Amino acid sequence: MIRRYSAPLSLAAAVLVFVGLFIGLAGAEVLLRLALPAVLAAGAAIGVRVMTRPSRPELIAQEYRDNALDKVHEARDLVRSLSAAAIKVHNQKMRAAIDQSVRTVPELLRRVEQQSPDTLYSSAGQVGLHLESLVGVVEKYADIEKHPTYYANPGELLASGEAAAERFAEFTLESIRLINHGDLAEYQANLDTVTPPSMPGLEDRR
Repeated sequence: MIRRYSAPLSLAAAVLVFVGLFIGLAGAEVLLRLALPAVLAAGAAIGVRVMTRPSRPELIAQEYRDNALDKVHEARDLVRSLSAAAIKVHNQKMRAAIDQSVRTVPELLRRVEQQSPDTLYSSAGQVGLHLESLVGVVEKYADIEKHPTYYANPGELLASGEAAAERFAEFTLESIRLINHGDLAEYQANLDTVTPPSMPGLEDRR
């Protein structure tokens, strides 16, 4: 952990050495009082930097974690968008499926981070893509509910949207169960094969 703060620690060491020596040499000539602390402060900074500098594998690991956390933040933002879109939905069964996803997605990502951090980037990225599709489904579902006459076969479209939301909700719940049982390989396989939520044929029926 300390290696993450290598640069500020080096700077702090240089400042402490310079200030300490500058005060300690209060009776010396001005040139000596400035030059010696500066040289020793630079040496201290370099020494601390060398001792605390992250290795290349550590830098790669940290970069991966930072990128993975960015994906997690993006997924959580989409969860909030999903929750906001659901406010316009009236069908209680549809709302229940959406609410389940809103609850389980953050928990799924949290458990992946704990038990399989090496897969967090791919997991959060793929879940984010599914969430983005689901937000679109929910927004379209709400519009069909509000304006059914604008669509051909609105009942069929609403049923398709509801089925899509339920499939995603069940996927997130099943994923948590798999992770809890340590079936990470099966979880990853499910994540790789699950289809993003959609309303099939909507463009042809509008």
